[in-house]
Amino acid sequence: MSVLIVTIRSGKELNLLKHFGKGELYALMAALCFGLANTNDRFILKDWAVYPYVFSAFVLPAVAVVLVKPKILSNLRQLMTKSFMSKMLLLCILYGIGAVTFFSSLDMSPSSSQVATINLTGVVLTVLLSIFILKEKERIPAKILGAVLSFVGLLLLS
Repeated sequence: MSVLIVTIRSGKELNLLKHFGKGELYALMAALCFGLANTNDRFILKDWAVYPYVFSAFVLPAVAVVLVKPKILSNLRQLMTKSFMSKMLLLCILYGIGAVTFFSSLDMSPSSSQVATINLTGVVLTVLLSIFILKEKERIPAKILGAVLSFVGLLLLS
């Protein structure tokens, strides 16, 4: 529901293909993939320790991408700047901590759906940070309403 509120222009019929751009459709496909992956993660974590799993979950997809499209390695040289690498280091640390804590909670909790839902509070934070840090000024009331609805949904499932 919150996705529809943020995305749909007022006064138009409900046709998702008209209202969603390519980026939004990719995000919906990613959400589907992440939902399936989180369910699969739960099964895998019954037999694997969290740290080796996080390592392989981050490294193996990168290796697979390089195997499928090896030419991307030639683009790495232009990314090897001090500015980019410092930002990348911060990103890697934050993603690493987030992944370890998420998979640890998935491993410990009896409810995968509750863990995944609680993890979605990141959506609310992303909306707020995009308004204040990235200065996104379009449709702020709809974005805030969508974030509030997401948070209410979280409370209802908890």
